[in-house]
Amino acid sequence: MAKKIMTLRQYIKNPSGTGASFAGNRTALTSMYSLKFFKVLVDYNNKIEYSAIKDKQGNFWCIMKIPSENIPKFFYDVIYKFSPAKAGDDNATKLEDYKVQFFSNDPAFTFTFSYAYHKNGLTIPELEKKYSSEAISDKPKTTNPNLVVNYAKILYFGYLTIKKYKLTEKDKYKDGTVNLKEITSAEDKIAERIKQQKKYGTKTKRTTSKSTGKSTARGDRGSSKTIGNTKRVGVSKASRSISNTRVTRTSKRK
Repeated sequence: MAKKIMTLRQYIKNPSGTGASFAGNRTALTSMYSLKFFKVLVDYNNKIEYSAIKDKQGNFWCIMKIPSENIPKFFYDVIYKFSPAKAGDDNATKLEDYKVQFFSNDPAFTFTFSYAYHKNGLTIPELEKKYSSEAISDKPKTTNPNLVVNYAKILYFGYLTIKKYKLTEKDKYKDGTVNLKEITSAEDKIAERIKQQKKYGTKTKRTTSKSTGKSTARGDRGSSKTIGNTKRVGVSKASRSISNTRVTRTSKRK
């Protein structure tokens, strides 16, 4: 399977990179995800924690803590890594046309999309060890048998956070070092989720690991639905409220 070099602009237009099947559901699905994101903002006092770091190699890392919709006080790591895609990118002021790669330890992303993203070169190489070996080596025969490269809800929440804080602008990033040790592995995040779920008595979907046979949490519901070719967020009243709501940046503690 050929590796993709996909920019953020291309990814938001169509993550599969082919076909026009997204167009029909684009508006409805974008509205749905925007509404869900708005509700998360309300639940968390209009704050999403993030760090914006430029490393010595010229890569831009947007590291976000995205709250669970279903479990109180529970967060997933969502990371967008932007790298120069062509000559001249270093001179650009924004990151829309940089190569983009992703990471999330949301179980729904892990069990549905991590394999397909990995095979297409869309996972962040430095963070692939944070997935279980089976997640990126065994085809997801049940959750994504056709190996579709599609939106995960958790990644789209990350995109909405980037849009909210204008994190496509290079001047939002500070020179520094990305501490990969602070990123929780997918398996550890599953264990944390189960513990937090028991504490608050919330329900979660489950799946069975192919190698261990153990039952594991699948993550927030709705994580694997499709979002279409869109350049604008905010087609519903709730979506427009996102743009009008003041959200305060909080820095990641080191």
